[in-house]
Amino acid sequence: MPFHRLHLRRFASLCLLCLSIGAHAATSPPLATARPPIFRDSNNVTCRYRLQGLQTEFIKTDLQVAHYRSLPAGDYTFQVTCDSPRLEEAKSAEYSFTVSAPWWQRWLTEIVGIVGVVLLVFGISWTQYRDRRENERLERAVAERSAELAQANRELQQVSLCDPLTGVRNRRFFQSMIGADASQAVRAYRGTEIYGRDHRDLLFFMVDIDHFKDVNDEYGHDAGDRVLVQIAQRLTRLVRESDFLIRWGGEEFLVVFRAAERNDGALLASRILKAMNSAEFDLGNGRHLARSCSVGWAAFPWLPPVCSDLPVDEVLRLADRGLYLAKQQGRNQAVGMVPVTTTPAITASATDPPNGNVVTKPGKYCTLEQLLEDKLIREVRTPGEIAAAAAG
Repeated sequence: MPFHRLHLRRFASLCLLCLSIGAHAATSPPLATARPPIFRDSNNVTCRYRLQGLQTEFIKTDLQVAHYRSLPAGDYTFQVTCDSPRLEEAKSAEYSFTVSAPWWQRWLTEIVGIVGVVLLVFGISWTQYRDRRENERLERAVAERSAELAQANRELQQVSLCDPLTGVRNRRFFQSMIGADASQAVRAYRGTEIYGRDHRDLLFFMVDIDHFKDVNDEYGHDAGDRVLVQIAQRLTRLVRESDFLIRWGGEEFLVVFRAAERNDGALLASRILKAMNSAEFDLGNGRHLARSCSVGWAAFPWLPPVCSDLPVDEVLRLADRGLYLAKQQGRNQAVGMVPVTTTPAITASATDPPNGNVVTKPGKYCTLEQLLEDKLIREVRTPGEIAAAAAG
């Protein structure tokens, strides 16, 4: 009985030790400590222990304490066996415990972290998407604004180049465009001595309404404006899209036939006369009035190639003189100002010393006054009453 009692007392002491080990491990997961039982003859007691879940082999020791530091999270079972020469057999005990993971390694924390990362990535992506959309919106707004400004500039330029009453071109447009056409017309004659139907002439027609002042005085300026609009409409139907119709000033219009043939000048003048005489003008309020027109015209270059340097302004003066003569000779007619001859005028010559050839120099006629002085201008008259026959 004492033996058994001793045996039981030792086993109970060992179980009490294991219980204390478990309590210590549960409260302090990073450090587990095991103390073997303290016997009266403790110097003769040996222990073998292992921490199942961390160790596979038993460790034999005569120490009274087993230390485990920084145990990973998980389930463990501490097993210990103690024996002594005074014991008939070894006695063992075990205790199971769980080491909890730190808060940053727990599943809830991991889920919160994952959600946080997802939200962060989503926030960054959304910010980039928002910025990209905003940049696209701004780019579209800038492009639309630029297009509106360009359209406004085109409209403003169009308005600045058009007559506000009749809608046809104005003098500013003529001045901006005629230079290129004049240069092309002059180049077409370069290297030739005579002109022919294959050249691209410019024909200028000055058109003035006969007795237009009487319309304003008798019917008012509103009626006069209506007549001007109808004149522009009739001339627009007459000219090609490539031609220029210019309101020159007041009741005067300038028609520029581009890439035309100078020999067709009289025919084109007759068509203008016919267009004006074709119907009465509507003055409004049931009133109608017939009005004729006078036309003066000239071709550019005026006398190629010897007078190709006669500027456009001088040719316009020739056309304006033709208009003056048409009015002076009774109105309702056209007068063209054309050269008397197409033969070059030789004003000087020189002898080339090497071969004795005669060098011909261009003529001096580069102004209207010089042409009138030497009587080099011929008038081509087209009466209004035969306009229909000539046009047919």
